[in-house]
Amino acid sequence: MCCSAHTCTEALGLSAEAEVCALDGDGRSALDWAESRGRGHVVQALQRHERLHRLLDEQRAASQADMSTKLFTAEARLAQLGTELAATSRNSGSRQPAEQLAPLPDTGVEEMVESLQQQNALLEQRELERVDLEQRLKICEQEEHSCKDALVRERELQQHHGGSLRAELEYEKKQFDMWREEHASGLTRAEEEVQQREATWHRERLQCEEAEQRLRERETMEQQRNDVAQRAIQKLEQEVAAAEDRAELLQKEVVAAEEEARQAQARAAAASRAWDGVLWHLIGSSELQVMTSSWTLGTKGGLDAQSLAGPTWEAQKRAYEEVSGSLRRVSSEAGRAKSKYVTPWKLGHRTGTAASLIRIVAADGFAYVVCLWGRNAEYVLGAMVLAHSLKRSGTRHDLVALHTDDVPKEAVELLQKAGWHPRQAA
Repeated sequence: MCCSAHTCTEALGLSAEAEVCALDGDGRSALDWAESRGRGHVVQALQRHERLHRLLDEQRAASQADMSTKLFTAEARLAQLGTELAATSRNSGSRQPAEQLAPLPDTGVEEMVESLQQQNALLEQRELERVDLEQRLKICEQEEHSCKDALVRERELQQHHGGSLRAELEYEKKQFDMWREEHASGLTRAEEEVQQREATWHRERLQCEEAEQRLRERETMEQQRNDVAQRAIQKLEQEVAAAEDRAELLQKEVVAAEEEARQAQARAAAASRAWDGVLWHLIGSSELQVMTSSWTLGTKGGLDAQSLAGPTWEAQKRAYEEVSGSLRRVSSEAGRAKSKYVTPWKLGHRTGTAASLIRIVAADGFAYVVCLWGRNAEYVLGAMVLAHSLKRSGTRHDLVALHTDDVPKEAVELLQKAGWHPRQAA
């Protein structure tokens, strides 16, 4: 019976060892796989799995060693007790018939009684030894039963631990499978994401190439535009240079004309010792012409109709033809009726207007009387040019009188901004 229990224990240990070895083999291969994959939580789970296997091996080895020691001790004691019991049985069985069959000695009754007393004492001693052996046998049987009970309990405990460890191993294995599936699905998602990123990168590269192509085309167009603009700038610079040259020539001509005018004014002043009449005349070309005539207006406040009338109509006509080349540009509005402004000096008539001009000069104390012909815009432009010329020459505005018959309010405002102060004629 003890041998069968020991055999069952060894068989159970071998089966458990085979199962653990198989699990250990799977675990180690999975551990190698997890370490190669670099998944930290899977490595931790496999390490825990391996620690549980080692703990199970240690517990199984300790329980097997303890049970083997106890069984070996019990078997040794049982064998010893069986040997002693067999020896005692053989001794008692072989001696009793000899003692029963032993002939009574022929000696006296006392010797026979003494011999019987010795045999009785020997039998009592052997009976005590037999009782002792029976008690020791009962103790051994009790120890054997206790060893069997302990073996059963150890087996049940081992089965319980084995079941719990198997359940835990199954749970860890399921967790490991789940993590492996998650890892595989994660790799699949990562591959899909990589493919999507590659497709996005390819699209972006195509877009970049298209943008670079458009940029090159735009740069080419910009270069062409820059070339055209550069040529236009060069042309404009040439035109500006030519305009500057023309402006310099015009400036020189203006300076020469001003110098000639100053010389003419000096000659007229030295010859007549009086003020010469200066007529600023604006023709359709809007150029301000200066004409110094031989009219002698007299000093300030000493004008009369004859001196203001000046030369005859033929002399005036020749003077105007020298300046403008023709009288056809004179405005047809010059002969209209009088308005609220001063009536201009009508060309060809020396009567009727001279007295009014004399009254203007005598009443306001003007030194010059300027007559401007032409349309409204031409008149305003001539007045503004005249104001600019007066400002450049340093002549005061209050020494010059302008008169016309048709100027709108807007033109009056422009004249006021230029420095003139129009008012109604008396």
